[in-house]
Amino acid sequence: MRSIVFTACLALLTALAVGAGSLNAQAQPAPSLTSQEPPIRVAVEPVYQSVSHDGRDLSQVSTQFMASVPIRRSLQAYVRASIAQSDGAGLEPVRGLDDVRLGATYARALPLGSLVMAVDASLPTGKRNLSATEWRTAILTSQNIYDFRIGGFGQGFNAEPRLTWAVPVQENVMVGVGVGYTYRGAYEPAETLTGAYDPGNEIEVFGGADVRFGQNHAVSTDLAFTRFGSDTVDGARRFEARYKLSGTIQYLFQRDFTSMRVIGRLQHWPESRVFVPGLGIGANPVFEDRQVVPSEWFLRASGTTRVADWMDVRLTIDGQRYQQTVVQSDLMVATFGLAPTFHLPGDVYVTPGVGYSTGDVQRLETRLRTEVRF
Repeated sequence: MRSIVFTACLALLTALAVGAGSLNAQAQPAPSLTSQEPPIRVAVEPVYQSVSHDGRDLSQVSTQFMASVPIRRSLQAYVRASIAQSDGAGLEPVRGLDDVRLGATYARALPLGSLVMAVDASLPTGKRNLSATEWRTAILTSQNIYDFRIGGFGQGFNAEPRLTWAVPVQENVMVGVGVGYTYRGAYEPAETLTGAYDPGNEIEVFGGADVRFGQNHAVSTDLAFTRFGSDTVDGARRFEARYKLSGTIQYLFQRDFTSMRVIGRLQHWPESRVFVPGLGIGANPVFEDRQVVPSEWFLRASGTTRVADWMDVRLTIDGQRYQQTVVQSDLMVATFGLAPTFHLPGDVYVTPGVGYSTGDVQRLETRLRTEVRF
């Protein structure tokens, strides 16, 4: 979520201040309130991605390592680390570590409903202080319309606590509300940016409902509002994303080893306030309102089925529309994905995958995920 704002802010700061050039978040592991002990999961996933857009060719090779460990049935912890190389025609390659992420989720049953507490922390292990040529590459490849796995590499220390309360209002209806806060520490992303960049902190409130129809059908909806603080450079305010409003509706059908899911989502970003260098003098800084982060309409239909005792297959079709911004026009993209999962002896699961996007942005992604469960 925040990486989109990070990309937009630093791209604008770079373009306006130093002339350098122009968002598969993954969910935290869920704890269990059942009597079944969840397994330990260890996974590695190398990914190759290439993008063509507006006469520009970009690519990234990345590898992600993940481990999820149940401390108790209601307490789950995880660690995730990545390494990547981003490149492009006529650009300097950028390679290095991303920030290591640690997290834990705890669920507790209450007399009325249940409470889920989660915390996610990002340790400043990723590559920072990029050179001017590396910085230009990172700015280009981290634009969210390209959907590369690794965006800004090192982004300082972050901490994100969240609290969710869910309660059943009927036998087949559950509603929930929650709040989250994100602390963003200051860091120095590039040599060309004078002073430490300090992203604004965030606060998010959200709510939703799940409705189950019979044994096989369910519909869920949620709405979230996120307020962003001001981003500063060397203590001076430079950028403010203001807020984000997002809504999601989802339909799920599940029977035995077959499931079908349809997800629709809208993310609305207003115009951001951007500092205009050279015009802010003394006590009278000048800001302009610009559409920096694109609002996005997203629709996904996916289906998974078991074709043999040792093999599942998943097919995914996505449609996305991005609103025009100061650095891009309106964009429409369609994505098709295929990912079989092979069940090997010893609780080993191997999932090769391929995805292809067509439209205003062309993307190709190949990946190979190997997961072991203990």
